[in-house]
Amino acid sequence: MRNGKRIKRNGFNPPFHPFQIISWLVTTFNICISAIIYIPMLDFIAKAIFGIFYFSSQALVIIIAYKATKCDPTDPWSIEHTNPASNGTQTTQNCEAFCTICNCNVNPKSKHCSRCNRCVDNFDHHCKWLGNCIGQRNYKLFIWLIVSLMINLLVIFVFSVILLENYFNNFGDFQDKANDKLGNCNAVIALIWIMAMFSGVFSLADIYLIGLHIYLAKLGMTTFDYIIYNRNKEKSKNKINSCKDETIVTPDGGNININIPGVKIGKISMDSNPYADSEDYNSSRRFDLPYDETELKSQSNISVLASDVNNYPASNKC
Repeated sequence: MRNGKRIKRNGFNPPFHPFQIISWLVTTFNICISAIIYIPMLDFIAKAIFGIFYFSSQALVIIIAYKATKCDPTDPWSIEHTNPASNGTQTTQNCEAFCTICNCNVNPKSKHCSRCNRCVDNFDHHCKWLGNCIGQRNYKLFIWLIVSLMINLLVIFVFSVILLENYFNNFGDFQDKANDKLGNCNAVIALIWIMAMFSGVFSLADIYLIGLHIYLAKLGMTTFDYIIYNRNKEKSKNKINSCKDETIVTPDGGNININIPGVKIGKISMDSNPYADSEDYNSSRRFDLPYDETELKSQSNISVLASDVNNYPASNKC
């Protein structure tokens, strides 16, 4: 327990998110439909190909999802702090950040997840489908999971199309086969349509997710970094459009009103929390992104010293 709230170490610790339960039910449904409908309705060669690719990819999805859910990505310094054997003490070597919620030193890239109530080492995002945070220890498992899931969904989609093609081109044979082996042709074709639409939509979403993580890897950003960056960028754009007056806090405590769009000038505070408005996450550490010189003057979350005010060109004033 921390601050009256239970610490969730992995995805198998309750409470379970509704998406997590839905993923279990959908996986069970897909396996049942594949075994009951797809296997009997396909010819021998197609049946062998489908069985190999579908069930092998489905096995990978289940195994990798289990490992990613079971994994504990908690910051090791936070674990040491909450370990009774440490008596609440810890060394500060190699620690450059402090979490005011966990009340302990943490790694610089760690973030505090309010859903799990813990700091996660190299936090990427909280996955509702796994009910667990994705961080340093299980990020590679997450990538392998979405790749395996993409293969699994594409296999379902391709063979759904094959069965639908047989239905439209050889309706008589398809109907006889469905009635003979499964008893109801209409129910069979309805389930195949459902599987085709489901696998098609989710395979596209999964491909987009894989592409996003490849893009973020090239930028050297996490999913959380990307979300915060876009959020701050949108806020800055809105401030520039509104062109509101900002107050400069001078080093001697005096206030100067100045009209610089989207720029807040004041003393830099490393204890400030730029994520206070986040619904899902809390962080007690400042987050810095690589801004270029032009963007530095327009970002609303950037603080500069009052002595630098005169360096801004007159074009920046409203």
